[in-house]
Amino acid sequence: MSINVILECPSKSKRYNIEITNDVTPFQLEQEFKEQFFNKEENLRFYFQNQLLIHNKPLVEQKVVKGSLIIIGVSYKISLNVPILNKLYQVDIDEFWTTADLTKKLLELLQFRSEEVSYQLGLQVLKPQIWLSKQDVISQCTVTVNIQQRGGRQA
Repeated sequence: MSINVILECPSKSKRYNIEITNDVTPFQLEQEFKEQFFNKEENLRFYFQNQLLIHNKPLVEQKVVKGSLIIIGVSYKISLNVPILNKLYQVDIDEFWTTADLTKKLLELLQFRSEEVSYQLGLQVLKPQIWLSKQDVISQCTVTVNIQQRGGRQA
């Protein structure tokens, strides 16, 4: 048995109407689409109803039905430059990430609390609540992390 679903990739402004069989997984979709439409350093993530689909579980077992809209998100590596610590971190980010997601990742890496963190790409300060991919944050770029420490000292 097969069903028609819609795959949409916002960052590439692409929409695909495809037919899949019951046993197709997100992993298989990634292999098929990555080869044709994406760069090899980009990893694809598939979302259905704002939930990340399990990579090796058939779509129909994840409640994907005829006419479902599946969003293709692209993930890639960037560098985070933290001058106050004189450190450079490689992190995987998703194209739908905002600065809030970067802050969560930074807190995981550094395990500290800060009153204020801002991010820059070159001279451009990254705006909160706007996808990083919409602010020219692309694969392999470096984002500078500015940390305002308690007591007013800035780094």
